[in-house]
Amino acid sequence: MSKQKEIWVDGVKIFACALVVLGHFLQSMGLSDIYSNNFTEWAIDTVYLFHVPLFFICSGYLYQKTCTVLTIKEYGRNIFKKLISLGVPYLFFSAVTWAVKNVFSDSVNIKTNGLIYSLFAEPISPYWYLYTLFFVFLITPTIKNRKSSIIILIVSLVLKCITFTPLEIDLYAVETVLEYHIWFVLGMILCSSKAVTFIGKKHIPLYFTLSAVFMVSCSLMYFLKIDNGIIAFFAGIVACAATVILFAVHQGGKFAKFIKSFSEYTLPIYLMHTIFAAGIRIVLLKIGVTSGVIHTVAGLSLSFIGPIAASEILSRIKFADFVLYPGKYIKLNAEKQR
Repeated sequence: MSKQKEIWVDGVKIFACALVVLGHFLQSMGLSDIYSNNFTEWAIDTVYLFHVPLFFICSGYLYQKTCTVLTIKEYGRNIFKKLISLGVPYLFFSAVTWAVKNVFSDSVNIKTNGLIYSLFAEPISPYWYLYTLFFVFLITPTIKNRKSSIIILIVSLVLKCITFTPLEIDLYAVETVLEYHIWFVLGMILCSSKAVTFIGKKHIPLYFTLSAVFMVSCSLMYFLKIDNGIIAFFAGIVACAATVILFAVHQGGKFAKFIKSFSEYTLPIYLMHTIFAAGIRIVLLKIGVTSGVIHTVAGLSLSFIGPIAASEILSRIKFADFVLYPGKYIKLNAEKQR
């Protein structure tokens, strides 16, 4: 396999990141009583069916592509690497968000639990993804051959099936790993099977078909008030498959250049978009601005521009970007030599 990342992975990450920003922003508008209607509620429900699964698919794909975790030694190196690369930004930005939510609780959604509880028992949104991802790495070896891929997939499906039962699980890490481990494994299988390399323009009709099926499904689920985990899971699979096809087909030209130039900002945007969105919302509400249009334009714009500007500033200050990319400052040898 080539060491260079396929463009489609970066494209999917950018798309998923944009959906995360949109979903959190629309939620914040409703929780702040600025605006909420059937369309925004439908949009939130629709986005939440597949935006986080897309992130896990990309993480699983890159994990399988860049790491070998088949021995105890390799396992230890990988876990140490993930503890640093995920743990530092998770702890730092969770603490910042916790402080903002508590100091400005009248303007920022709702007040959180205690800091220690929020960090280690029930993570703050959106950082729960990093928290859960670490535990996924903790229990998942890389795929060695077809037999191991089948075993890992079966185990992951069994874990997912537990979420369809009435069994109540109060431990956050266990609950979210059961929910999202299957998506991570599907990403690994995409890599090990090289399935994406077979996707071409002949699959564009399939993309439109899957997109139509998903839009009809999520609309029916919303308007008929269908709350079924199995149906939601299959709707998510359809949406994720359509997304992968879309970006796998378009990997060249100007579109690819945009993806390459923008992909480096997905992590900063993911980590900081809620902080900047909350900040501008606080300012606007403090000066008496309640216009939904102004909040939307200012909030969404700053959700992207703010993190990009902040990451550029941090990159120019020695060691300042440690909170974003701690792994670059620590010698870690868990990756494959390719």
